[in-house]
Amino acid sequence: MIILTVITVIVILAASYYTGTQDVRASLEDRQERAQTITDYLRTRTELRCPATISTTALCIDAHRAQSVANQLQTNTELEDRYFTLFGPVTIQITPIYPDNQPTTLYNESPQNYTSSQQVRSPLTYYNATNDTKHFATVTATLYR
Repeated sequence: MIILTVITVIVILAASYYTGTQDVRASLEDRQERAQTITDYLRTRTELRCPATISTTALCIDAHRAQSVANQLQTNTELEDRYFTLFGPVTIQITPIYPDNQPTTLYNESPQNYTSSQQVRSPLTYYNATNDTKHFATVTATLYR
């Protein structure tokens, strides 16, 4: 009888552990998919895209346009609310890899208290119209939970 009770307890603990890890894995996959959706969405935004004469690919973001959108999001609460409705609590940065690694924080709605965060990076071309140069960069979406 004692052996049966011990085996039952072990089976219950193993089952609860397994379902708990499945929930965590599903949650991580959901956040990763959401972050990828955000980065894909950003690369298609007209206000960020490179001019058609520079690049016909959706993987190109104009540095000056990105900085302009970042400035607008800091001063225009209506635009910030619209982005929050789209993205929720997330930080979005564009970081050129070379020649400088100075990130442009496009959008930052990080909550005061969060239990975890996850970053997803996607590559893109970062165009600087002042120098007429294109650089490799990454757009990083940090999701908070």
